[in-house]
Amino acid sequence: KILDGSNGDVADDQYNRFKGDFVLLKDMNADAYRFSIAWTRLIPTGKISDGVNQKGIDHYNEVINDLLAKGLTPYVTLFHWHVPMALDDKYGGFLMEKIEAIIEELGNP
Repeated sequence: KILDGSNGDVADDQYNRFKGDFVLLKDMNADAYRFSIAWTRLIPTGKISDGVNQKGIDHYNEVINDLLAKGLTPYVTLFHWHVPMALDDKYGGFLMEKIEAIIEELGNP
């Protein structure tokens, strides 16, 4: 148990603190930042035909715009080894045969 009652649920809170994080990067003379785009944040069910999460799109737009405004080059990882739970539950995860068609749909909405 931690004396002040804190826990690791939020960790570094980069989702909310990215602007300050990017200031720190500039202070360290960094010129780029690599980050992953969470498939589940943009397309909660994993299938674009089910709709997109506009708040997720807005968040990543804000992140990228802030990086560019600070002179940092964004390097984006589009897939970082996670599959939306709805797809995992329905098809059995990344090893499912249908994954290729689902990923193709993401690239050709």
